Amino acid sequence: MFLREGEERAEKNLLSKQMLNKKLRVSKQVFNNAVKKSKILSSPRLFLRVFKETRPIHSKFSFTISKSVSKKAIIRNLLKRRGYSIIRKNLKKLKNSYICIFSFKKGSEKATFKEIEEEITSLLKKAKILDF
Repeated sequence: MFLREGEERAEKNLLSKQMLNKKLRVSKQVFNNAVKKSKILSSPRLFLRVFKETRPIHSKFSFTISKSVSKKAIIRNLLKRRGYSIIRKNLKKLKNSYICIFSFKKGSEKATFKEIEEEITSLLKKAKILDF
């Protein structure tokens, strides 16, 4: 019983973090390669670039936000945190070996968390990365 409580506590601590684990984020090297070779999907507030890796790895995610979306770093960081939070929430439902790069469009800074969540999940379903 004590181990169960400890395991539950450890899992809650992992879920409460702001950012994804570094293994699940896209590195700069991979980012440049994936942008060139990726397939692009679009929604009203987001672009999704998807690149399928040939080797079996965990799927990796990145969120980019241009200064044209918002001049304020606070808002850009808020959008990134929301995006990573949504990915973390759906992590167990996502397929492996994909590199996903989300880019926010102008006007997305006015969107609520729920609206962003719906768009990210719909883009992942379009790309056939999200399983149900």
